[in-house]
Amino acid sequence: MDEAHERTIDGDLCLGMIKEILHRREDLKLVITSGTMDEKVFKEYFGGFGVKRIEVEGREYPVEIKYEVASREEWEYSYIERALNEVIEICGVMLDKWLSGESEAVGHILVFFTSPSDRRLAEKRVLEMLEAIDHRAHIEIRGLHGRMTRDEQRDIFKPCHPQSLHKVIFATNVAETSLTIPGVRYVVDCGLANVCSFSYKRL
Repeated sequence: MDEAHERTIDGDLCLGMIKEILHRREDLKLVITSGTMDEKVFKEYFGGFGVKRIEVEGREYPVEIKYEVASREEWEYSYIERALNEVIEICGVMLDKWLSGESEAVGHILVFFTSPSDRRLAEKRVLEMLEAIDHRAHIEIRGLHGRMTRDEQRDIFKPCHPQSLHKVIFATNVAETSLTIPGVRYVVDCGLANVCSFSYKRL
């Protein structure tokens, strides 16, 4: 079980079912992985199964986080446009650095949206914004979502055209856990997600 720290309903339900199976299958091994989880919770829950902790050393990279200043109502109403404004600003910064000889400062931009429909709308809108500032030729626009075939997903990993500086990749949350995209330097996240939930009040 990967990304155990997220503690989603589906994830916790799976862990509960697996615990029941472990009582019947002594040959079955469960590996729970995460970079930030509270291991005490999982050790207590699976305490009767001889839990062992394995730590894998990894690299830490400097990360700078910038928050958009907006009210919740403003953000929910215009989050696509606000996210794209950030993308356009980053594209301009990278072009300036590339023109000044700082090619190592150039990298791909990964943008998270809530759904494939938001992603398609964002792709169309960002092309209009880039053409308006005569910046379109330097950038490749790619999409990434859970319903893509493997061949379509492989397209994300192909190198840019020699005339392009970088890619802007519009993705749903499939890119958070299942794929690692090399060369990403900036991440823009709208902070929203489409989530199914149960409400007894609607019964």
